[in-house]
Amino acid sequence: MWKLQALLYSFLIPKEFTLVLGTLNLSTYRVLLLMLAPWVFWQLIVNRKFNWQSLDSLALLVCIWPFIALNFNTDVVTAVESGGVLFLETFVPFFAARLLIYKYEHLVSLSKTLLLVASLMALFALPEAITGTPYIHELASLVSGNSFTHSPESRLGIWRSYGPTDHPIILGSICASAIPIGFAISRRRNLYKSMTALSVSGVIASASSGPLLSVVAQISLYTWSRLTRGKHYKWWLLVFLILATYATIDVLSNRDPLRVMFSYLLFNEHNGYVRYNMWLNSFYLAGQSAHSFFVGYGFSTEMMSLLDNMFWSQLMSASVDSYWMVLLLRYGAPMLALSALWIILIFRANIRNYRRHRLNRERALIQAWLITAISLSLVACTVHFWGSTASLFFIVMGATAMGKRRSLPRRRRTSSTTKPEAERPAYERAKF
Repeated sequence: MWKLQALLYSFLIPKEFTLVLGTLNLSTYRVLLLMLAPWVFWQLIVNRKFNWQSLDSLALLVCIWPFIALNFNTDVVTAVESGGVLFLETFVPFFAARLLIYKYEHLVSLSKTLLLVASLMALFALPEAITGTPYIHELASLVSGNSFTHSPESRLGIWRSYGPTDHPIILGSICASAIPIGFAISRRRNLYKSMTALSVSGVIASASSGPLLSVVAQISLYTWSRLTRGKHYKWWLLVFLILATYATIDVLSNRDPLRVMFSYLLFNEHNGYVRYNMWLNSFYLAGQSAHSFFVGYGFSTEMMSLLDNMFWSQLMSASVDSYWMVLLLRYGAPMLALSALWIILIFRANIRNYRRHRLNRERALIQAWLITAISLSLVACTVHFWGSTASLFFIVMGATAMGKRRSLPRRRRTSSTTKPEAERPAYERAKF
């Protein structure tokens, strides 16, 4: 368990301490992933108790497909280097969580660590939200000698905080992921309640629409869970209601349902308009050819010139504010489809695990991880995950899919005779 805990603690170390080797940037968490990778590979080979499931096969495909797609769009060196980094940041965190978390006690330990990391990030971010000065990065620059590029930006009357992370979105996403988990383990401990409140303040200090949307989604999901307590198919019913709502909006509204949802789910209607058009343009670009549909465009931005509108062409060349659309454009539609099916299987595994446990405190924590996974999946619709956030996303998915270990058959005795009988002389044992 300490391996995953050390990985989470590494998110607190600023990027000024990154080791640069040629074109390769080795941040602290990447160094830990490199050290953890051999252990993960070895355990997957020799650990007979690990219960390999279909969701693990899909996870393997999700981690390998970027390398396959990049081979069609870049040279071999770039494909190996970039694809290797992506594989390291996705495969190792997910399977480390799958290997290490198979009991409720393991989930509690990881929950406490994630809550502590989020609360510490919030403590670093709160002074920055008031002054606009990134104290942590300035101090790290003095120690390491590496500079930090900071662009102060004010939203909602506060300065957007970086904390020890590379961007306010990363800060807000990590803090938001700990809120449902902290709420589940804080029922009898005031300390955990304070840490959960700090995590909420970290989301506010980031002043990012995506993490704030995550908190709203968490509140909605928790309310739904309480209203439908005791119902076995409450989450599938929620999916049905969402699809029914989408169909109703499509019939009654003169606007596209997706545009309506983006307008009301995000706090700024302009941001919703931008995200909506980015999604439309991404689907349009992905369907331009069979090549772009199956393997995407790689890291190139030249395809943005295919857009008729110069505004969207320039804006999307700089950033595509959606993790799922980035996957679609870089690696093609199979990557997006594999990711969607993989997440569905993880949710199903969590629901089965919830039903297998009987104690309320165990069910509450298992459900909290499901809510965190769903909320992060929704945040990925409006922001892009990179760096430590991508690794955190795969850790959350691995922990959400926590399952029981395979029971090995007991060894049978090689001889049917008991020890005292075996010690008797052969001629006596031969008597009838």
